[in-house]
Amino acid sequence: MTGFLAAGALFAAFALFASAETWERLVSLGNSSEDYNYTSRDGRIEVWKRGVGYMVQNPVLGVGADAFFVADGTISGKENLGFGIKYSAAHNSVVQVGRSSA
Repeated sequence: MTGFLAAGALFAAFALFASAETWERLVSLGNSSEDYNYTSRDGRIEVWKRGVGYMVQNPVLGVGADAFFVADGTISGKENLGFGIKYSAAHNSVVQVGRSSA
């Protein structure tokens, strides 16, 4: 019971003292379609899509152990738009494991 009271007190303190910027960030969590992860070629969604493509293209050995970021920078087909090509990490355990040892 005291745990619930403590949690309620912490929430009340947060609600009272959180800045407008903090509340704006919290509200934006519900609007994920505007997040760069959905719109950028280097956002996680696009990286995951490419990772699944690497698994399909290389079903036996994947792209090699700990080589996802190299594959993403070299065989991804990303075009250099004048500021280089980002070598992205998978940041997803299924894609990370599947790409190297599918």
